[in-house]
Amino acid sequence: MRVTQPRADALARLPLALATLCLLLFALQLWAHATNASATMDEPVHLLAGHRHLYCGDYAFNPEHPPLLKELAALPLQSMSLRMPEDLPCAAGFTPKAETFRLADVFLAENGGDRILMPARLMAMSFSLLLALLVGIAGWRMFGPWPGASAMLLFAMEPVLVAHGSLVTTDMAIAATTFLAVLLMHEARAWRPLARIVSLGLAFGLMLASKHSAILILPLLALLRLLDASFWRSGPWRLRTHLLGPLLELAASLGLGLLVLWAFYGFRYAAAPGMAHAVDLVSFMQAVARPETRDSAMAALVPWLGHTGLLPESYVMGLADIVGTSVRWTRVLGMLYPEGQWFFFPIALSIKSGIALLVLLPAGIAMAWTHPGRRRALLFLLLPALGFLLVAMSSKVTAGVRHVLLVYPFFIVLAGYGATRLWQRGRAWPWLLAGLLAYQAVAVVRAAPDYIPFANALWGGPQRAYWALPFHNTDWGQTPKRIGQSLAANTTGECWVAGVDSPLTPAGLRRCHVLPERRAWESPGAAVDPIPRTIDGTIFLGVRMTSPRVGGPEYAPLLQAPHRMLADAVLVHEGRFELPGLAGVGHALRCDALVRSGQPLLAVEEGRRAVALAGDDPRAWISLGDALVTAGNVAEAARALAQAKRTLAADPETFAFVEARRHALARRVAADR
Repeated sequence: MRVTQPRADALARLPLALATLCLLLFALQLWAHATNASATMDEPVHLLAGHRHLYCGDYAFNPEHPPLLKELAALPLQSMSLRMPEDLPCAAGFTPKAETFRLADVFLAENGGDRILMPARLMAMSFSLLLALLVGIAGWRMFGPWPGASAMLLFAMEPVLVAHGSLVTTDMAIAATTFLAVLLMHEARAWRPLARIVSLGLAFGLMLASKHSAILILPLLALLRLLDASFWRSGPWRLRTHLLGPLLELAASLGLGLLVLWAFYGFRYAAAPGMAHAVDLVSFMQAVARPETRDSAMAALVPWLGHTGLLPESYVMGLADIVGTSVRWTRVLGMLYPEGQWFFFPIALSIKSGIALLVLLPAGIAMAWTHPGRRRALLFLLLPALGFLLVAMSSKVTAGVRHVLLVYPFFIVLAGYGATRLWQRGRAWPWLLAGLLAYQAVAVVRAAPDYIPFANALWGGPQRAYWALPFHNTDWGQTPKRIGQSLAANTTGECWVAGVDSPLTPAGLRRCHVLPERRAWESPGAAVDPIPRTIDGTIFLGVRMTSPRVGGPEYAPLLQAPHRMLADAVLVHEGRFELPGLAGVGHALRCDALVRSGQPLLAVEEGRRAVALAGDDPRAWISLGDALVTAGNVAEAARALAQAKRTLAADPETFAFVEARRHALARRVAADR
């Protein structure tokens, strides 16, 4: 059948039309998520930091992340009338991490919450939309128009990209800038050397200004450039042309990239305005480092790097924080580990990725490998992604799939090529492919607007994700709005919440009583409301409470079978519950608060109520012992200490976290005898 020219022109425009539609659908999903999700854990501090960067020139606030995303998100705030926290002047100097989070929550709450958060999220979305465009362009340039359009379709149907693409966080920024650098490197082979140097230098600078992990990616890109020059060359291999020349160009591009990075810090070394140094880097490194990393070689290298003056002080402070906290606990398939495990990220990717991507990626890799003309594209798409994934797998920080988010665009382009080739095979393949894509479309529609907890059906869906992975992959603080919406539809009865933190409490949620997390006893703060032994009403339990490091044994009765799940990240219990252990911990916390307020006799009364309800919990005995020592009753405090030791010995693994306060009480008892 002969195809007329007008019809051929129409068919040629179809990939562009599909890509445009996919970009629009992706943008709509970003908006849906942004408007329904509460401020997540890191967003307020990123937003306040970006505002201080632009308004004060203060880079000592939240140096853990470079300024690009933060400053872009804070741009709309510069034309607003804002209230700054009173105890945070522009010349405040370095602000400790815990304090930055507190001040950021105050900043967000005092300036209207969504009034400043939504414009910031819109600015952050620009990286996500840019990445979607780059994925389509890469697919088109490497494989053709239809693979490019197919890649954009898969991109728009990947819930993890929607989830993190609409937040004021750095993950999509580093993904977009890294993919931009790789695409430029792929296209720049035929360019003049100066054009290659300048384009890659700007891309390298944007990467460095997006996230510190760029330092790990740049060597991979250098290797990619050298392999490309050596294996896809015209003529015989020459040292000057295929090794020294590319190395010199890379060095020049890196130099320009460092210049771009310095520009984001105002070409100023000092992190804080008006100071030669915000911190002593050696002392700072020791202060932020955990015991496992304090004496490592990297911990000694970071201060030396700062003293060279090669990088801005704030950037080096961020590196120190990364190195110092580079060993963290993780959870994989229900098992807790004290440090990251190499198999975490492969499992996390298999859980959090759409089934369409998991099926089509191997097909795309196989088909690109069997087609000699596609192997250069395969190198550009696999080396950066797999190289970074291997580096991440070797680290001891394996908490969230977002830490390897940048591998997705590379994998999606290959999956788009695989989809196109399967379609072209004809017979049953187009029908199978259509069914697979339809299934993925249904999955992403069902996930909306709660994209963060998404997990594919192979692992039981989003309602099982909190069991398989650390809570950061399911509950990142995004649920208060959704709980408020649920309560607005049912305004009767008592309600209780736990593991639901937000600087902005929705109106419907304000009437609920707050139940404490484990850390409330480890680091006592404000007093808590009395917790009755019998709770009658609705309990909203954020899935983070299922982690023993966040919840505690007192929550065990609520972790078994909830009546329902809300937003795939909140366990909802309705009815009447006997919770003496939780009530006892509540009295222990009130006991601690009374000790701090100078009311030891009342504290002792609360402590006795605590042990009456939770006599098998060493926390109750330790809190009572602290109150007794403060009240001058050292003999009875010693008996409480002994009882705490006995209850701890009965279950040392569950209550290992109480040891620090038990030893502190033992020292007080010994000193006062």
